[in-house]
Amino acid sequence: MAKQGSYWEPEIETAPIEKLRERQLEKLQELADRAYTKTKFHQRKFDEAGVKPADIKTLEDIQKLPLTDYLDDFVATPLADKLAVPWEDILVFWNTSGTISGSPQLVPVTKNENERIISMVLRFLYMLEATKEDVILLSVPTDVWIIGIERLGAKLIPGTGSAMLPHNQVKLIDKAGVTIMLTLPSFFLQLQEIGKGSGIDLKKSKLQKVVFCGEPWAESLRSKMEEEWQVKFYDAYALAELPGRGGECQVRKGIHLFADYSIIEIVDPETGKVLSPGEEGEIIITNLAGEAMPLIRYRTGDVAKILEYEACPCGRTHPKISRVKGRVDHITKVEGRKILPLDIEEVVATIPNLSGEYQLIVDKAGELDRLKIKAEYVEPVSDLAGLRRKVADELERGLMVSVDVELMPKGELPKTMWKAQRIIRAF
Repeated sequence: MAKQGSYWEPEIETAPIEKLRERQLEKLQELADRAYTKTKFHQRKFDEAGVKPADIKTLEDIQKLPLTDYLDDFVATPLADKLAVPWEDILVFWNTSGTISGSPQLVPVTKNENERIISMVLRFLYMLEATKEDVILLSVPTDVWIIGIERLGAKLIPGTGSAMLPHNQVKLIDKAGVTIMLTLPSFFLQLQEIGKGSGIDLKKSKLQKVVFCGEPWAESLRSKMEEEWQVKFYDAYALAELPGRGGECQVRKGIHLFADYSIIEIVDPETGKVLSPGEEGEIIITNLAGEAMPLIRYRTGDVAKILEYEACPCGRTHPKISRVKGRVDHITKVEGRKILPLDIEEVVATIPNLSGEYQLIVDKAGELDRLKIKAEYVEPVSDLAGLRRKVADELERGLMVSVDVELMPKGELPKTMWKAQRIIRAF
């Protein structure tokens, strides 16, 4: 397909919202029927909820269908009971990390389904205005991106083998003239420090765009880093179970989610009540692109909000969500308020003399009386006690809760190779 403007599939990416909703309803009805007739899992769930596929007459009727929980449903159900296709129709198994379940979970995908996922990746690459001239480094293992980049025709450094090692990635960025990178926020900040230790200043590299996935990160940190690096930072949104759902365009005012492939809802994580645009809650996705293993009203565990609908200046008509704020299981109640690590990061990133590394210490079950934070500072600091008071004051003002702060020199907080560990449960 030839590129038109900055779209991979211009007709569907710029389709009127009414047409997108008609397509969603048609696909939802087909999905509900196929899931009920082909899988033991969904037949049981539908029957327990007292709903039949024929009950889905409008898009709003999706709320009649039961939510699908990750542990109680997705993990606890045998694969055979979730499959809607014969075993021989499966092309590839993606898999989850197993961080929450304790074991990687298989995500079967058919050939047709895989092509849809690659199409979503290409849509996002065109959102980034990536071209054949770009050199793209994947610092995380994501095979569908590899295929998408190859079809785009850009030069690729896949996140495999020795390219996964942080020190090697610094050298690859420098030697290959990498212009676009896909990575995690916490991992990227580590590369900056590794580069300094190796005599490589990544700020002088050819990097133009960095795509972050897998972790929330503060808008204040993005602004600070863009000013410092003269690089644009973007968010992509996907799960191992639901690859390639969407991302930010050049406007960067919300994440486009491809409405022809997903129905997005936001619910109250405690009650399951569907929330209105602008209200923050848990992202629920119904996978209209799925084939091998239907996912209906799947609880992602991610916290965000649907933005008020409007056509984007980029020309795309698909609805947007806010940037992801965190995980439902990372919500910590302090003095009656719900706090996520990103709330802390938004404040920490604005305070001079802090490295940006921090941890929230949860030392008891239930609601906390005070928020306890550990944060790193960057030498030299002439008045450490004054800096600690400033950090506590800024956090109390921003979060409206009582705060205890412990400062430590840069490098003292434990690091992980991939996702940052922002919450320490010490009980």
